[in-house]
Amino acid sequence: MDNRDFITKIESKRSIMQEWNKWKKPDPDKATYGVKLAFYEWLKNNRPDLLQWKLRHMMTQLDRWQEVQGWLNERTKTGKTP
Repeated sequence: MDNRDFITKIESKRSIMQEWNKWKKPDPDKATYGVKLAFYEWLKNNRPDLLQWKLRHMMTQLDRWQEVQGWLNERTKTGKTP
């Protein structure tokens, strides 16, 4: 994978949140941890391009999940993990 295959973290967050708004129905503001994790799994399988932002260090899938979960927690009112 070369640098052209990466998107910025800001672009990724914006696109992921757009997908979240389309994906989670009826109320994306009250999603549970399990719903957020299911969404992340959906992203990995259907939109892996959105999880390819470039950082200074290598990120594991766990790091990316924690980043996306943080974005979803900002967006939702629950903001809790189990």
